[in-house]
Amino acid sequence: MADLKIVQHIKDGAEHWNVWREKTQPAEIDFQKVDLSGLNLSGVNLAQVNLQKANFSRTDLSRANLEEANLSGAVFPEANLKGANLSRAILNQTNFSQANLQDVNLTGTDWRSLELRGINLSLANLSNADLRGVNLSGKSLRKINLSGAHLSSANLQNTDLSGANLSNANLSNANLKKANLSRAILNQTNFNQANLQDVNLTGTDWRSLELRGINLNLANLSNADLRGVNLSGKSLRKINLSGAHLNGANLQNTDLSGANLSNANLSYANLSNAKMSRAKIRGALLTKANLCGALLDFADLGATGCMMANFSEAILNRAILNKANLGGAILSGAQLVGAELCNTFLGEAFLSMANLTKANLSYADLSGAYLYKAILTQATCVGTKFHHAELQNVDLSLAILKQANFAIAQLQNAYLGVSDLSGANLMGANLQNANLASANLTEAIVEYTNWEGANLQGIIGFAL
Repeated sequence: MADLKIVQHIKDGAEHWNVWREKTQPAEIDFQKVDLSGLNLSGVNLAQVNLQKANFSRTDLSRANLEEANLSGAVFPEANLKGANLSRAILNQTNFSQANLQDVNLTGTDWRSLELRGINLSLANLSNADLRGVNLSGKSLRKINLSGAHLSSANLQNTDLSGANLSNANLSNANLKKANLSRAILNQTNFNQANLQDVNLTGTDWRSLELRGINLNLANLSNADLRGVNLSGKSLRKINLSGAHLNGANLQNTDLSGANLSNANLSYANLSNAKMSRAKIRGALLTKANLCGALLDFADLGATGCMMANFSEAILNRAILNKANLGGAILSGAQLVGAELCNTFLGEAFLSMANLTKANLSYADLSGAYLYKAILTQATCVGTKFHHAELQNVDLSLAILKQANFAIAQLQNAYLGVSDLSGANLMGANLQNANLASANLTEAIVEYTNWEGANLQGIIGFAL
């Protein structure tokens, strides 16, 4: 039962109360069911006070100290608690409806019994708070401190957690569908079995996270830091990783079908056997990345930097690689049927046994490239540079090779039947035992060309 004399001291204002409490230091203060509504108690010290079922309607408690206070059943409708300290307070059935909880310290509190509609928690400190199973869907929790908070099975659908501190928070089995976690702090955050569908994770750092059991389908991880992260075998279909830092990441056997990897840094990443059909990889950096056996049908790799990347036996049928930098890249055995490689740099690339049937290599640079037994049947190679390239046993039948540069190229045993070599530069090329039957060599440059054993039957525009 509240002592009315003590109640009067607090009703005389926060300054008077604080002086009186400091001076008398009562062992226990019981304010059960006390009506303190409408008072100005800014900065009041009510730490460890029993305030069960107290009425704080429209009370100004800004910067108040309510640390370890018992607030069970207390009501705070329209109260101002801005900057107040409620750390480790007991909040059983506490009513914060329409209360201002901006910048409030709620460290170590239990929110499972609370009605959260109409509560403003922006910038609040809920570190180590118990929010298991709590419904915070649609709330604005920008820059809130939830470090170490227990949020397992919480409903955070459509919640704005941008810039929030979620370090060491437990979000296992939480529903984060369409939540905004852009630039949130995720150090050691637990997302095990959490629903992250369509979640916005722009600018977050995932290097410290355990990623097993996480569903990231359709998530937005643009500009996220995933350096060295292990995402092998995961389903990341249609995920947004544009501008993400994936240097050295393990994406082996990962499903990135339809993913947006434009301008991402994938240098030294392991993408072997990854599924990347229809992925957007334009402008990405793939220096020394391993794409051995990757499936890249219809992928857009335009303007990518793929210096020394490994695409051996990768599936790149109809992929777009226009203006990409593939200098020194390994494409041995790769399938590039119908691929677009206009103005692509493939200098000193390895393309042995690659299938480039009907590929468009116009104005591409393959100087010094190794294309032993590569298939370029019906390929379009207008103005393409094959200077000093190794083209032994290559199949260029029916290819369009107008004004292509084969100077000093090695074309022994190559098949160029019915190809269009009009205006091509074959100066110093070695065509020993090559088959040029019915090829068009009109205005071709053939000084110092080696024709020994070549099949020139039916050629057009040229005579030895």
